Amino acid sequence: MALENIVGNLRDAYALVDPETMRHSDEIQLERLGNPSLRSVGFYTADGCLYRMHNGKAQLGLTRRDHNLVLRHIDDAFTQLIESRNYHPALEEADDVFAAESTVTIDLNQLRLQGNNTEWRYLAIPTTGYDTLNPEERKLAERVHGSGDVFVQVMSMLDQARISETKVHVLNPSYIEEQTKKGPIERASWLNSTYVSSGFYADDRVIYDGNCLRGVRRRLVASASEPGAHEVRNEAENPFRTSYATILGNPEQAVAALDDTTASGLKAILSGYDTRNKI
Repeated sequence: MALENIVGNLRDAYALVDPETMRHSDEIQLERLGNPSLRSVGFYTADGCLYRMHNGKAQLGLTRRDHNLVLRHIDDAFTQLIESRNYHPALEEADDVFAAESTVTIDLNQLRLQGNNTEWRYLAIPTTGYDTLNPEERKLAERVHGSGDVFVQVMSMLDQARISETKVHVLNPSYIEEQTKKGPIERASWLNSTYVSSGFYADDRVIYDGNCLRGVRRRLVASASEPGAHEVRNEAENPFRTSYATILGNPEQAVAALDDTTASGLKAILSGYDTRNKI
């Protein structure tokens, strides 16, 4: 089955993808090397971003999809991230995630973080002078962009795109200390396009936008003949159905986000709908 860019907010787009195929940041960067069309697109990624205080140090656990607790509990996490900025997973689950072999744990205190925001900071990664990164910084950079030779090729790709520096955004260690008094917190993840320096966000909470993720589209739909049964869908679902569902499910937020240009465009769409139905 072919990989697609599946449009929607994180919750709705994730419902349309075969979970096992949702791409991580390093997988997208690898694919971008041979598929330039992906470079102009930003993606929600399958990486889990779990934060805790451990022995007095702020830590980030970067997980693979199977241990991404935001995706595992997408409905609850979606609500919490929008309403309170952080997802609070069960402590036992979070401990299991940090103990997982595939989780890369980063000591944030060893990163030379920049910025002055109380919530987040960033690690700057030079695309040609990355040998200046310390071991913990290099571990984070390679987890996001690919390891070994792939990392070198990705940095070269970014340099050729005239990106002298890319960034990895993480939560501010002091913010983590304040917010994790009752247990670890988790954020979603986002990989920007090369138009925006291909930056990676391990602190994403703006997950309600109708952007996209990359994976193989789920081809199963409920069968009318048997409740709960499924059959193979021959054609991919129109991605705009997800966007409309998001708008209709959040009318107040939808109105707040309107401007004259968007309102005019929506009126034109409704006019086209009326015209089609009269034919």
